[in-house]
Amino acid sequence: LTGSYDIERGHPMERCEVAGTGGRFVLEDMWHELTLYPAGNLEKTVYTDPAFGGFGDFIDTFRDRIGTFLKQVSDGVPPDELHGSAEEGLAAQKVIAAAIESLDNETVVYVK
Repeated sequence: LTGSYDIERGHPMERCEVAGTGGRFVLEDMWHELTLYPAGNLEKTVYTDPAFGGFGDFIDTFRDRIGTFLKQVSDGVPPDELHGSAEEGLAAQKVIAAAIESLDNETVVYVK
């Protein structure tokens, strides 16, 4: 995990890489590019936020997530089919907490 609050936006400073038994992912420049490397698969998947028409700022990621959730609930999507379930959110939060703990203690932190 690398990042800086001091550097100007536009410099691809932020990077988060998480690896586990199911594969790994690399998140570049906060929200601009995500690369998935599934375990046992030589093909990677890359999601790139376009410079125009994509997320303009970090807060847009929250607006999009909340907007998608509200639309799916309004459309009657069953809870087990919602994009980004509570279980997935909790799993993501555990990774974030482990990354912070790793930085604070300068050690590897395992996530269950």
